[in-house]
Amino acid sequence: MKPLGWRQSASRTAGMLILLVASLAAGSAAAQTVWELTPYRIELLLAVESAPGLNDAFREDLAADLARQAETLIGASWELNVAAADPPLRRKLLAEAEAVVAEDLAPQPATDKVLLVAIRRAPDGYRLWARDFDVRTQSFGTAVGGPVGQASKLYDSTFRALRMAMSPLAQVFSVEEKNRVTLRLRAAGIPTRDRSLGEIKPGTVFRPVVRYNDREGKPRRIEHIPWTFLTVEEVSLPSLLCRMDSGMRTPLSGRRRGRTEQLALGVVPPEADTRLVLRSRANSERLLSGYDVYELGGEGSPSRWLGRSDRQGSVVVPPATNPVRVLVVKSGNTLLARLPIVPGLASQLEADIANDDYRLEVEGFLAGLQEELIDLVTRREVLLARALAKLEKQDLAEADKLVRELQTLRTREDFDRQIVAERQKIYDEDPAVQRKIDRMFEGTRRLLYQYLDPAPVEKLIVQLSAAKTAKSRAP
Repeated sequence: MKPLGWRQSASRTAGMLILLVASLAAGSAAAQTVWELTPYRIELLLAVESAPGLNDAFREDLAADLARQAETLIGASWELNVAAADPPLRRKLLAEAEAVVAEDLAPQPATDKVLLVAIRRAPDGYRLWARDFDVRTQSFGTAVGGPVGQASKLYDSTFRALRMAMSPLAQVFSVEEKNRVTLRLRAAGIPTRDRSLGEIKPGTVFRPVVRYNDREGKPRRIEHIPWTFLTVEEVSLPSLLCRMDSGMRTPLSGRRRGRTEQLALGVVPPEADTRLVLRSRANSERLLSGYDVYELGGEGSPSRWLGRSDRQGSVVVPPATNPVRVLVVKSGNTLLARLPIVPGLASQLEADIANDDYRLEVEGFLAGLQEELIDLVTRREVLLARALAKLEKQDLAEADKLVRELQTLRTREDFDRQIVAERQKIYDEDPAVQRKIDRMFEGTRRLLYQYLDPAPVEKLIVQLSAAKTAKSRAP
């Protein structure tokens, strides 16, 4: 069998030198950098099932056709090498394509992208699958594909799937106030031959990735920033002005650091649900049920309730018109988390948030206590006013009766002992939640000391005693 391997035949080096010289000669502030003039070096690996209609000749024709279409339609921004997947990878791609992991791939050192294609026979014709692996960020993109009725249609369908699966890469150029981020798009200075292909439009979504390099430029660590997405609002190639939605306080740094690369990888939103699972931040084995999940509306639009977490702590989030759905998790009126997601990008997401169960328990206890306090303060003020009025009229017997009634009322020491007893029963493993609970108890204690001051009652008792003594000494 003839080895399968096809490259685009254009003279890349000469073309790139011409573009680079032209860019540097422009000398303007908008001149492109090497990043925007560097093509994607792509390794395309084909796994084609041995079946009727999918013989050796078809595989070779497909490889040649994909290289030809890339040359004709894309041009210099792709340096494409088409090859057959090695036997272990081929078996895995054909058996369960989405089970492929980064360790299954061994890209050449200069490779930027690995595009995977699997084609199998199916009862209704053929099944096509394509997926992007970005080498720099070590990230898989969304699987793209579906049924194809005839073998003759596999050529165009495969190339179309490749274009859809290909995730554009960008550098984070600047991070500004009000969650605005500017990206610089890779290969944006190399125009495609068909201008409609690979066009970035407002609404395109990127996810940020931070790569920490060693002295040789090799990755020491790669971090995918959680709960953070960048949505393109304005396109002025090579720059993309994006809105950043994040559940993190400072997901990206505004300063450039030598060996740290802040990158952004394009997202292909799948038409699928995501199961959001809520877990306790202090104890990840504890699932949080009964928590409300809302989606934030646009500017001036109200939030929309999506559901309440079930016994497994989960809520199913379906896709919507806008790829990014900004969710908030609430317990009662307390906001616990802000979680932007793209439904379908992951089948399941787990969020570690504050367990609000103890706080709710304390809130209920203190609410009841405060209601009792309000009733008590009102009753005490009425009794004090009536007792003072009787004392002023020298109706000492009635005043004495009212004072004894005042002395039967609960004191702040009684309430304080109740608070201490309840406080000893409540302990949350999450320090932040425990501090909040402590503040709630202290706030109620301050109310006790403010409104249940014993001094007015003690002063009334002294006045009544003095009035009784004066009356007994009167002739």
